[in-house]
Amino acid sequence: MLEGIDHYSVVISEFSRFELLQLYHMQREAMVEDVTIFMSVLFGFIAMAYFVGGKLDRNQAIAISILYSVFAMIAIQRIYGTMFAMTLTEEQVIGRYAQENFITPGVMVLSWFYSLYFLYQTRRKES
Repeated sequence: MLEGIDHYSVVISEFSRFELLQLYHMQREAMVEDVTIFMSVLFGFIAMAYFVGGKLDRNQAIAISILYSVFAMIAIQRIYGTMFAMTLTEEQVIGRYAQENFITPGVMVLSWFYSLYFLYQTRRKES
């Protein structure tokens, strides 16, 4: 992992200021797209849990929860990685390490957990 970070830092150190700013904005756009996709799937899962959660049997609920969890963890990891790359890019642009806000992945993990809890609660209420 550290070897990849060193390589990334060496590569972007040779970029012009314009290229660094363009890279930063491309990373920001990718992160926003990933957050949008995550939020869409999250609200789709919550709607599914509300409307049909009680009608699912145990195996169906487990299968859907596993698929949703795998997607959510991959999306959160991508967003965290993009945010980390953005901090390295910012370091090259402004000449010092900038503190990026890593609250977003934490909130996403909490929302993933509570959406699974919501499915569990709707199934329990219907049973």
